[in-house]
Amino acid sequence: MPKKNSGDINFNVTTLSADALAVGDHARATSIRTIDRQTIDEFVRLSGQVSQALDGLNVDASSKAQAQTYLAEANNAVQHADIPRAKSALERIGDALKQAGVIVKEAVDLSGPLVKLGGLVGLGLQAFL
Repeated sequence: MPKKNSGDINFNVTTLSADALAVGDHARATSIRTIDRQTIDEFVRLSGQVSQALDGLNVDASSKAQAQTYLAEANNAVQHADIPRAKSALERIGDALKQAGVIVKEAVDLSGPLVKLGGLVGLGLQAFL
């Protein structure tokens, strides 16, 4: 937890992971993520695996359709280098699956490619738990 002593800022940090970090008065940080053709191709390939895994899930058709819609949105966003929108769509897949009662880490065919997709846009496993 940050402590402020006579104008100084002190942090006790065990682990820190950030795209951008700014500390101090009037500090600013900006993170601009870009995506290359190889990453886009990998995203599309993994999306196909996720789509097949979603089809194989034992959940209601509307939950599958919702997750597939979000997956298509993530794919479209990545094709247009819109990382925040892709990230948001993947988070919504995780939320939709949770609402359908799916435990992603237990769905072996789904968890591997879905977590890899998330990693390509800066999401970790936690987004799908």
